[in-house]
Amino acid sequence: MALDDDNDYAEGGKALPTAFLVGSGVRPDDDAEVADRLRALGFDVMPEPGPHLAQAVSAAPAGRVALVDRRWAGHEHALRLATADSRHAAVAIPGALSVDDRARAQLEAALREGGAAPGWDRSTRTNATVDSVADALRTRTPVHVLDPSPLVAAVPRDAAERQDVRSAVAGVDEEDIRLRLAVKDRDGFFTTHLVSPWSRYVARWCARRGLTPNQVTLASLLVALLAAGLCATGTRQGYVVGAVLLQVSFVLDCVDGQLARYALRFSRNGGWL
Repeated sequence: MALDDDNDYAEGGKALPTAFLVGSGVRPDDDAEVADRLRALGFDVMPEPGPHLAQAVSAAPAGRVALVDRRWAGHEHALRLATADSRHAAVAIPGALSVDDRARAQLEAALREGGAAPGWDRSTRTNATVDSVADALRTRTPVHVLDPSPLVAAVPRDAAERQDVRSAVAGVDEEDIRLRLAVKDRDGFFTTHLVSPWSRYVARWCARRGLTPNQVTLASLLVALLAAGLCATGTRQGYVVGAVLLQVSFVLDCVDGQLARYALRFSRNGGWL
């Protein structure tokens, strides 16, 4: 079943989720590259306010808040997995951490009180790496630590490492991985072998046209009701067309969940629907 978020922040008048760029030691072009990626994911990007990061997080609008290392490099979908998955209150990958309102207070406490993680300066609370903040947060609330492989997510320390990361990124087909992640790891034989190999592309088509998982779920329901009505006629033609439409409904029922995973649009309302 679909799990849809429907977080149309700009159109709905809601505040954008907020991302803070943390750390230093990068070239301006690298900083801009990370910021552009976050803006493409729908974030309002803010510079790190130094020792006042906890206050800035507290003052940020309700919704998701992300801390991302300025040096971060990797696949955009890895960053999307860390910042857009609303199923978890806190999600972390190397160099990126995001929390929603359920874990906002714990993040603020972690930033104010500090921790024992390497790189944390208790006196100024600056120079804290995102990974050290994530470690401090884990002592207060569960953090979903995500291994994005085979996608690449890293914090290169110098130009040579950055070039290595870019080479690794170029060696992985990001879109192929994203399509694979849209499909359940385990499903029925018919769905796994006869539907999912091509329905994932239908899900991508829907995503690129702005359709939501809930809309696809409702379409599946309407097609199923039409199929039932045709079968209720009791005619051979009604049974044949109804059977075809029932399979179309089944495919759409697979597509809605694949669309939710492809676009990372989840919600309790979608699960209920």
